[in-house]
Amino acid sequence: MELKKIIVNAEPVSREQLKKIWGGNNNFSLEDIRRYRDEKCLTQEYMANQLGIGQSAYHKIENGTVKVSIDRLKQIASILKKPIDVFFNNSNSSTHYKTISIAQSEYDLIQTILQQQEHRITELEEKICRKNKKIEELKKLLSGKLH
Repeated sequence: MELKKIIVNAEPVSREQLKKIWGGNNNFSLEDIRRYRDEKCLTQEYMANQLGIGQSAYHKIENGTVKVSIDRLKQIASILKKPIDVFFNNSNSSTHYKTISIAQSEYDLIQTILQQQEHRITELEEKICRKNKKIEELKKLLSGKLH
């Protein structure tokens, strides 16, 4: 059975929060991004281009002056050809994030359910929009009859 690892709870965190999550005992820190980048002989400009951001924005990621989301960390890990697990190898990280393994079939089912829910949300938003338009039409009709 093939297992797939996923990261849950992808809210952005600050550098200080990351330090608390990962701790200081040889676990990942924001400084490791630069070390991994240097290992690959990649420039900040290259990383920024790959991420679709400016070089100064990327510099702020390495400096820790901006919040880094899980999605951004996944992108960085992919560019650096590092597994996302290197970012989450501290057992104390359960406060904010967990890496869980699920079967591929379960993952596919979750993806299908999410797509269906997104489709349903879109349908409901469109229905609300149509109802709001109808309400406005009825208000105009009523205001015309009252005058």
